[in-house]
Amino acid sequence: MAEKKAATLKKGRHWTQLLEDIEAASNDVAKATSAGWRAYRQELFGGDNPSVIRSRLAMTNNNMTAFKRYETLYQEFRVAFDTLPQDAATVTRIKRLAAELAATAKSFDFDVPAEVKAFLEAVQTGGAPLALLTDTVQSWLKANSALDSYRVWAWNR
Repeated sequence: MAEKKAATLKKGRHWTQLLEDIEAASNDVAKATSAGWRAYRQELFGGDNPSVIRSRLAMTNNNMTAFKRYETLYQEFRVAFDTLPQDAATVTRIKRLAAELAATAKSFDFDVPAEVKAFLEAVQTGGAPLALLTDTVQSWLKANSALDSYRVWAWNR
């Protein structure tokens, strides 16, 4: 039987093997912890990236306000998962962000006629031709008190 001294432990390959095993186990725990943290992100909030929402959303005044808030919250939420939390307060703050994101996402109005969506998208990307200002679009703009928000300019190329 070997002596129960530190010097005995350091003889031969046992000590270096123990150190290698500890490092491997530590790396495995770190990887599993990071993977679990990233998975928790989806559990807290699985909403779409702002670029996906922007492509489906008519940019009405209300939607624009909600979208800006969503974009800011989403970025803050995403960054929070770049590193592991250091304390319970961080986790609490992230849970609050997730709840605010979910509430903001519910405020989006996706129920806009296709003609209105096409008109608003064209306006957002540099201007809408008069052909897109259909009766449906005008009625919708009136109903949403947005008719005075738009102006017609001659486009000189």
